[in-house]
Amino acid sequence: MPTYNSEKYINDSVKSILNQTFTNYEFIIIDDASNDKTVEIIESYDDSRILLIKKNVNSGLTESLNMGIKMANGKYIARMDSDDISLPQRFEFQYQYMERHPKTLVLGTKYKIMFSNIIVHNPVTNEQVKIKALTDTPIGHPTAFIRREVFTSHNLWYNKDRETAEDYDLWCRILEIGEIANLNEVLLEYRTHDSQTSEVRKELQKSISNKIREEQFYKVFNISNERFDVDLAIRIFQKNIIPLNNETFRKVKKILNDFNLANLSIKKIDEHLLSNLLRELWLNYLFHLRSPDLITVLNIFFVSEDNVIFRMKFIEKWLLTKKLLRKFIISLTISIK
Repeated sequence: MPTYNSEKYINDSVKSILNQTFTNYEFIIIDDASNDKTVEIIESYDDSRILLIKKNVNSGLTESLNMGIKMANGKYIARMDSDDISLPQRFEFQYQYMERHPKTLVLGTKYKIMFSNIIVHNPVTNEQVKIKALTDTPIGHPTAFIRREVFTSHNLWYNKDRETAEDYDLWCRILEIGEIANLNEVLLEYRTHDSQTSEVRKELQKSISNKIREEQFYKVFNISNERFDVDLAIRIFQKNIIPLNNETFRKVKKILNDFNLANLSIKKIDEHLLSNLLRELWLNYLFHLRSPDLITVLNIFFVSEDNVIFRMKFIEKWLLTKKLLRKFIISLTISIK
């Protein structure tokens, strides 16, 4: 557990680990030179499993993570953040799963957003994880339960140059050597607040995450950046609204088709799951078209597609055409005025 100025929440987080039903573990806490009462609160606990490391200089999250991993003695390493709460059976359930599934290198869980009814469902199987990694991190970082051999035998560590998205980067590299899965069970409560890294450094996190997505495209589909518009591909996979013109319409379709054809050739990920994702991305793009022209609208409705990615049911075509015609009429009315 890395910490930095966590006095508001550290008590609840520490207690949630000490109260686990699985009790055979060491609890390594690395404080990144806090200047509040974080260390004082941790030192108030009288539990031999706690090993508190106090850094003299604030040097960042990834250095704390790697430091803790190098000190760890266990077969597995459980990640935890100093503002979240692990439910009592988290370690027990994750340990049992990992013992039964030796090919799994990392295991996450579903988690609940604290003080809400929101539950984050992460992909369960390794094949689903590989699909999710094309768009976003497939594991909730504080839910991760990792075989220590990932670091010691495979020499994979958190990359300081990828800080703010260091977990996403690590999972993508681990997927190249083994399997990742998630338990279909809520075993952590995740706290959101304004001082989180994801809030404070959001733009940096977005930039680094996009770089990781770009690398995933090359690794998974083996397509050089000369053959497709990387920025457009990232926007498609992030489901961002993309302004319509005929050239962009063709580019979006080509990118999705090229990715599908590339995977059919090299078969790095499940064909059916990828096809479903690409189709979902295509429909998302169509339903968010801005200022569509009439020819595009009519083509969408009348042209019959052989490719399952672009093929639509009649009801989908009807709903989409109605929506796009409405947008077309509105844009036409505005231009006339």
